[in-house]
Amino acid sequence: MKRYSLVFLCMFCAGLSIAFAQSNTYYFPQVANGPYPGGSYKTTMILVNSGTAAVTLTVRVTDNSGNPISMFPGLDSGSFPLSGGSSRVVQSNGLGELTSGAASIVATGGPIGATAIFSQFDDSGRLQTEAGVNSAPLMRSFTMPVDTSGTYNTGVAFYKPGSGIANITLKLFDEGGAPKGEKRLPLGQNGHMAAYVTSIFEPLIGFNRGSLVVTSDNDISAVALRQGSGVGPVITTLPVSTPQTSFNFPQIANGVYPGGGYKTSLILVNSGMTAADVTVALTGDDGRPISMFPDLVSGRDNIPPGATKVYISNGVGTVTSGAAAISSTNPIVAALIFSLYDESWNLQTEAGVSAAPSMQNLTIPVDLLQPFNTGVAFFKLGAGTANITLRLYDSSGSRRGERVIPLGAGAHRADFVDTLFPSVVGFERGSLSIVSTGNVAAVALRFGQGTVPVYTTLPVIDGAFTGGGGGGSSFAGSFDGEFTVEGVSGPAGKLTMVIRQNGDMVTGRLGQDIGDGGCIRSYEFTATAGGSSIQARTTPLDAVSPEMNLSATISGDERRLSGSFSVRGCGGTPIRGQFDLPKVTGTNPPDLNGTFLGGVWNESDPPERAFVSMSGTLNGRNYVVDRIIVTTLIGLVEGTATGRLNEAGDRIENLVISLSTPVGPLVLRGEVSASADGKVIFGGLQTGPGEILPLKGSTFLRK
Repeated sequence: MKRYSLVFLCMFCAGLSIAFAQSNTYYFPQVANGPYPGGSYKTTMILVNSGTAAVTLTVRVTDNSGNPISMFPGLDSGSFPLSGGSSRVVQSNGLGELTSGAASIVATGGPIGATAIFSQFDDSGRLQTEAGVNSAPLMRSFTMPVDTSGTYNTGVAFYKPGSGIANITLKLFDEGGAPKGEKRLPLGQNGHMAAYVTSIFEPLIGFNRGSLVVTSDNDISAVALRQGSGVGPVITTLPVSTPQTSFNFPQIANGVYPGGGYKTSLILVNSGMTAADVTVALTGDDGRPISMFPDLVSGRDNIPPGATKVYISNGVGTVTSGAAAISSTNPIVAALIFSLYDESWNLQTEAGVSAAPSMQNLTIPVDLLQPFNTGVAFFKLGAGTANITLRLYDSSGSRRGERVIPLGAGAHRADFVDTLFPSVVGFERGSLSIVSTGNVAAVALRFGQGTVPVYTTLPVIDGAFTGGGGGGSSFAGSFDGEFTVEGVSGPAGKLTMVIRQNGDMVTGRLGQDIGDGGCIRSYEFTATAGGSSIQARTTPLDAVSPEMNLSATISGDERRLSGSFSVRGCGGTPIRGQFDLPKVTGTNPPDLNGTFLGGVWNESDPPERAFVSMSGTLNGRNYVVDRIIVTTLIGLVEGTATGRLNEAGDRIENLVISLSTPVGPLVLRGEVSASADGKVIFGGLQTGPGEILPLKGSTFLRK
């Protein structure tokens, strides 16, 4: 394994070094893909257009000599468009011979956000560890932390884009600021080099932690990687930056949870010639001070010239989270590392985080494609309360959800994206556009599950897309009725349809019950309404359903959604049907008191339509269901639910249903709408990632 770790180091370290120049050219000094004895590597590129204008991206991947090579299927050469608000994720396939090289992306028409994620797999194709690399601007002077303690080693990579030679000077200092070595390295036109610090300064005796100060007479980009081992291999990015006097970290965590625990490491480096007095202010969710680092209880410390100090939380007590603001009398470099441990305190994964800038308009990539989830943390800077508008976009730039959250001075908030938008179903990848009325700092982490849990830092992108269909009138409708077979013999059936329109975005679910229920199919769809028409190709929610093509029209001022559908039913029988969906408007408040009965379409194995009895009451805006009974293939399951009436008074949002099943607890989240007379409830529900029974479906209940 050690033999190949440097190959991965080179791949990772140079994997993304982006220069936000006026030409909008982005450099990936080295990318790699392919197997090695015992495993394989993949590189994932994430490209996000947070602007409103479409851009054209031209991608080129080359080997060490500058010759074109193939690594990313469909993205190795030529150009492709990236419309406003859209995103694209491409991944190498890990096949063939182990290959490395460099990549460049030219964006014509405007800037983009870009990052790379480097993933290591075992010989069975199971994810072991990965790390995301933020963009690295061209610099001539910078500092990076170095750690060679225990199982750790630190690697560095440098890339010299364009013509000319860069003469690079490397100076290594230990924790106390004592010099441990100096090296000079020339780097030629488009040159690249990567090595461990222990190899550059060999022999390096008695060194554990410290810093590397780099100067160059020409522009270069660089990145650093801390590589170690716990339960398996662990890879962590370290910051490469110029010293500054203030830093904001939107997320810190410490403590024990069932099955494991968190620790946070804070690294401070003073590469200057004068001592720095540093103040570290930690605040909790409510903005009040908290304590987390035993060696920094006072919140103040003095860092001598050239010295490095590392503060590690102790992992004791229940989990505490918050944010950190750091100020220094002289410029320093600061970094955080989040570490996750199992219940025996064996290291599972960790992620390095650089300081977050103060912003009001920003975007983060979002990945909810199994086995991943994305979390985001906010830290309110300065006085006053900020109203933060979150808009969720899929990869095509279509808006899938919007909400506003307030955040008071010094306050912190961290949530998973699927918790912020519990009613959005069928979402896989895209972006979260963030517009705040006050300055905030933000950080995003992608959470995954491989042989162990895996954390990956995702970049924060400047700018926020606000289009994608938020305007216009809204439409919500449901239909639960019979359809017929036209022109052929075959069974009739029942169609359940739930549709919502927000501006030009139309989303919905279809449930098809053929004949006596012997064949049940479920679909979901996303479409863009053009004028008064909707054209959609549905996505089956199970492996056996064929495609269902949906066409619909919105008629006149009556606000009715009518149209037709076609699908091949069980045994290939052509099925066609008509539907007519009146707009369902809410009263203020709707009558939700009492018992509702009906069906829930869901995705299970096999797909089924379960019978539901739900008895609840609406008190003010709070909706409380004291008993839910669901008849499923595994028998009767019971539970309770809570929700909250939205401002318009026509929808219960943040509906959380807690069920007890023979195989363990089950939580469903979503939203439901009520008819004007309060006799119909319809909507969508979905279990979260990692639930013991993954379910997706729509409800249609009558009083």
